[in-house]
Amino acid sequence: MTAIKAGAPAHKARPVQPHAHARPRAAKPGPSWYSTWLLLLPVVTVLPYLLAKLHYHLPAPRPPTDASGNPQPSEEVVLEHIGALETIGFRTVGTHEAVLGEQYVAGQVGLIKERCDAGGVLRCEVWVQRGSGYHAFSLIGHDVLKLYAGITNVVLKISALDPPSGPSAHDDDSILLGAHIDSTLPSPGAADDGMGVGVMLDVARVLVDRAQPFDNSVIFMWNSGEETLQDGSHMYSTQHETRHSVKAIINLEAAGSTGGALLFQATSREMIEAYSHVPHPKGTVIAADVFASGVLMSDTDFVQFEEYLNVSGLDMATVGHSYYYHTRKDTLANIESGSAQHFTDNIMAVLDHLLSPGSPLAKPDWSPPDMVYLSLYDRVFFHFPVAQAAPYYRALAAVAAALALGAFRGDLKVLGIALLGTPPGFLAGVISANALAGVLTLADKRMTWFSHEGLPILLYGPPALIGYLTTQLLLSRLLTPAQRRHLERAHYLSQALIFSFYMILLQLVGVRSAYLMALLAGIMAAGAVGGMVARLVGLESVAFGWQYVLATASVITLGVEAFTLTLDIFVPLTGRMGKTAPTEFIIATITSACSLVFAPTAAPLFARLTRRTQIRVLWSLVLGLALVLGVFLGPWWSPYDATHPKRMAVQYTYNHTSAEHTAHLAFMDTPLNAELVAAFHARYAAPDAPLTRTTLTPNESDWDTLYPVSSFLDTYRWPLEPRTHDLAFAWPAVKVEARRQREGEVVHLNLRFDHAGLVWPVFAFEADITDWTFEFDPPRGRRRHHIKAATSVHDHSLELDLKVRLAEDEKVQIHWSAIDINQMVPGTAARLGPDMPASAFLMDMDAWAEATYGGALELLLSGVVVGVLEV
Repeated sequence: MTAIKAGAPAHKARPVQPHAHARPRAAKPGPSWYSTWLLLLPVVTVLPYLLAKLHYHLPAPRPPTDASGNPQPSEEVVLEHIGALETIGFRTVGTHEAVLGEQYVAGQVGLIKERCDAGGVLRCEVWVQRGSGYHAFSLIGHDVLKLYAGITNVVLKISALDPPSGPSAHDDDSILLGAHIDSTLPSPGAADDGMGVGVMLDVARVLVDRAQPFDNSVIFMWNSGEETLQDGSHMYSTQHETRHSVKAIINLEAAGSTGGALLFQATSREMIEAYSHVPHPKGTVIAADVFASGVLMSDTDFVQFEEYLNVSGLDMATVGHSYYYHTRKDTLANIESGSAQHFTDNIMAVLDHLLSPGSPLAKPDWSPPDMVYLSLYDRVFFHFPVAQAAPYYRALAAVAAALALGAFRGDLKVLGIALLGTPPGFLAGVISANALAGVLTLADKRMTWFSHEGLPILLYGPPALIGYLTTQLLLSRLLTPAQRRHLERAHYLSQALIFSFYMILLQLVGVRSAYLMALLAGIMAAGAVGGMVARLVGLESVAFGWQYVLATASVITLGVEAFTLTLDIFVPLTGRMGKTAPTEFIIATITSACSLVFAPTAAPLFARLTRRTQIRVLWSLVLGLALVLGVFLGPWWSPYDATHPKRMAVQYTYNHTSAEHTAHLAFMDTPLNAELVAAFHARYAAPDAPLTRTTLTPNESDWDTLYPVSSFLDTYRWPLEPRTHDLAFAWPAVKVEARRQREGEVVHLNLRFDHAGLVWPVFAFEADITDWTFEFDPPRGRRRHHIKAATSVHDHSLELDLKVRLAEDEKVQIHWSAIDINQMVPGTAARLGPDMPASAFLMDMDAWAEATYGGALELLLSGVVVGVLEV
C-alpha cells in the first residue's frame, strides 16, 4: 500500500464514510517535516547543552565577611579546614593520623568557644567524648556484630544566653549537625568528609561571630568511626548527655567531589519546609523514593541518628563525580570551586530557619513526610502536600481524557492504536536496549560508557527509540491510510492520557514521584489545548510551535535536570557494585526508560512523516548506533582513564598459622579483570606460582577485613616467595587470653583479645551461641559469626563474653584477620615501614601500576595478617 504523506491528498484511498458523530478533522496543511526539524533543531541540541551548563553551575566562593564586615558562610574557610585535614594524612580509624584529625577539630572548636565566651551573647559548651560500645548490623544480607573502643567525638553546643522568645527557648530543643572526621582506606577524605567537617566549623564560626541571640540550640557533632560502620554516631546517639535534647538532625556527607550538595532524604513535612529556605535548592522526592525502595543502600551516620534518636532530619551529600569516592584522588585539588559554598550556604539557611521564633523544633511531634518536592537547576524549590495534589491530579486526568475522547469520539480505533501502542512501544524500547546490553555482556565489552556519565545516552538511547518507533510503525498498519492521517494527533493526546494514568496509579500506591507524570501530562495537555485554539483561528504555524517546540522545550527542561542527576549517581556507582551486579542491564534500563519518558513528542512527530521517511528515520538511528558501537568497541577505546579509574584492591597476606605469604587481588567490577590479573601475576609472581581465581563464601576469610563487602568481590590469589631477610620479620599478631568454664552442655567463654600493631581486626568463627553479654539476643543455631572491631591507636584490647553449645572436647576455631598499621599503602608504609615485607612489595607495585596505567587504575594496597586461634 502506498504511503500517504501527511497533509497531502489521499489518492486512491477509501472514502471516509459518514458517521453519527463527526470524525476528527485532519490537520490543516502546515510546515513540512523539514521545517519541523529546523524549528526543533535548536530545541533538541542547543537547549540541552545550555541546561546542562545551568545544571552544573555553582555559586561563586565568598570571603569570610561581606563588604560591611559581617560574617558570612565562606568556601575560603571551608577549604582551609579541608587542606589542614588533608595535610595530616589518611585519617583511618586506628592510626595516629586519625587521632591528629580529632585533635585538629577539637582545637578549632576550642578557638570558636573562646570567641563565643568573649562575645557575651551566646553560651558555648564543648565535650570531647571518648568511649566504647557495640551494635549489630544486617548489611547486604550478612549479620555483623560491631565492637568499638577509644572512639572520639567532638561536640559543641551553642545556645543564646537571652533567647528572643524567652529563657526556656533553648536547652530542650536542639538541632544536631553531624559530619565525620575519619577517612577510609586509601582516601585522604578531602570531600568525604573533610567538606562536611569544614562546613560545620564555618557555620559555627558564623553563628558565633554574628553574636546574635536565637531560639533553641544547635549541637555540632564531629564524630570518628563513620567509615568503620558508624561507630561514633552510634556512641553519641546512645551515650552522650545531650542526645535527649535533639529534636532534628542534619547529616553532612560526600560521595563525590563536584557539584552542589544533594538532598537525599527528608523525613518530615517540617524539615522539607525548612529546606525550602535554602538559596541553592538541589533535591527531589524521587531521590527519597529511590532510597525508600532499597535500590540504593544508605550506610551513613543518618542511619544511627534515625534509629537511636528517633527524630526527623535531612540527609545531604555532595555526589558529583563520585569516581573519586573512597579513592586517593579524594583530594582538595579535585574539589570543584563553588561546591563548598553551595553546601555552606544551604546549611546556614536551614539552621537560621530552625533557630528562629516559631521554629518546628518546639513541636511535640513531627508530621510524616507526605510532601511532594522538587528543585529546578538549584534556583527554585517547589513543595506541596500529597493530599493537596490529589484533586489537581484528578482534574488533570479528566482534562486529558476529555481532550482525547472529545477529539476521537467518532473513531476510537485511531486513539486506541495510539494508546495501546505506547506501553508495548515503551517495553520494546527497553527490551531493545537490554538486548544490546546482553550482546555486549556476552562479547565481554561491558561498561564501555563508564568514562563519562552522559555516554550511556549515545549507546542506549538509539535502540530505545528504534524499538519504540518500530512498534508504532507496525501498529499503524492496522489503520487505513485515511485513519493514519489522524494518528499524529492521536499519539499526542494519548501521551497526555498515558501519563495521567501513571500519575493516578502512582498516587494511589503512595509514590510521591507521581508529580513527574503529572508535569508531563500537563505539558502535553497544554500543548494539545494550545494547538487546538491556534488552529481554530487559522494559525497553523503557531499551533505547531505550541504543540512541539514549546512542549519539547518544556519536557527537555525537566528531562535534563532529572536525567543528568540520575546518570551522575548511577554511572560511577557501577564501578563499585560488585562482580554479580548486572551493571550493563541496569544502565541500559535506566537510560532507555528515561530517554522514552522524556521524549513524549517523538511518536506524534514520527506519525507526521510519510511511511518512507519513517523507515529512513529508523535506518538513520541504526546507522548512528552502528557508528557509536564502532567507536566504543574499537581497540582504541577504554572505559577507564585517569579521571574515571578502575578500582583494584591488593593484599599481601601473612598467615601466622601456616607461615604462608600470599598475594590477593580483588575487583568491584568485571571489565578487564583477566588482563589485569595476568599482567600483575606475570610481574610479581614466581614462574611456577599458580594463579587461582577464588570464590568467597561466609566461611572464607581471605578478605574479611572488608567483610561483608568481600562477598561482592571478584578475587584471585597466588603464593609468594618472601625475600630471605623477610623470613625473620616479626609480624604483629592477635593474642588471646581465654577462660573456659563448662556449664552443662554449654561452655562459658571469656575472651580478651590484644591486637597491638593491627587495625580493623575481624574475628570469624562457627558456633551455636546461646547467650552473650550484649543487650540483644545472638543469632540462633550453629552458624558463622563475624565480629568486626574498630579501636583507637591507643586502645587495642577487646573482650567477648559468651556461652557456646560445645561437645566435651570441642574447641572453637577463631579465624582472625587485620591490617598491619605499618604496612598500609599509601597511608603509613612509606613513613613507618618502607622495607617491611608487605610495604616493599606493595610500594613497588604501586609505582609500577602508576607508570603502566597512568592513573587509570586506582589501587587499595595493604599488608594483612591472619591466623587461627583455638579456645
